[in-house]
Amino acid sequence: MLPPIDHVVEGTSKVISQYRDKPKFMTRVACYLFMLQRIEDAFQALSTAFNVDTATGFRLDWVGRKVGQPRIGSDDSVYRIYIKARIRANRSRGKIADLQAVADLLLHDWAYFEGPQYIQVETNDNLTLEGARAVYSLLHDAKPAGPTLFLLYGTEEPEFQWGYLAADPALPGGLDTIASVDLSGLFSKVIGPKDL
Repeated sequence: MLPPIDHVVEGTSKVISQYRDKPKFMTRVACYLFMLQRIEDAFQALSTAFNVDTATGFRLDWVGRKVGQPRIGSDDSVYRIYIKARIRANRSRGKIADLQAVADLLLHDWAYFEGPQYIQVETNDNLTLEGARAVYSLLHDAKPAGPTLFLLYGTEEPEFQWGYLAADPALPGGLDTIASVDLSGLFSKVIGPKDL
């Protein structure tokens, strides 16, 4: 954004020298420039109030409605990210780069895999089911038309480990929900087209 201009100072400084010592003329020029300044200031305030980077509250909700992104109960800083991702998804030309740009906006730690008829985005970000569906919806709108999209995301609970039978620790007993350092991990969830 350009720095603001003081039109009165700028304009009166450009008056040619033979009129600078005429107070009535200079007052009339300053009045016209002051009105121009007020109009520009009003447009600047309007632009700032509804700019996705500076809008808050109901103004940000208005911007979200215009681009087709519901709030989903998030605060302004998170909602701003979803609006930017929606704008990017709306402008998508169905290229892999468009899908990756949306993923960059929404996810911190993610990887992309492509198969013959599918695209898989995996993330270690801690997402709720509602958040994962919102991310998937935006990724889906930005993806190429042919392949099916899947979103794999980790969940913090329950952790699991390969457990042992209490009677004989030498025999494997299957998966257990007791976390340990050895052979443990987190379960993943998958969001696909049926979850839209």
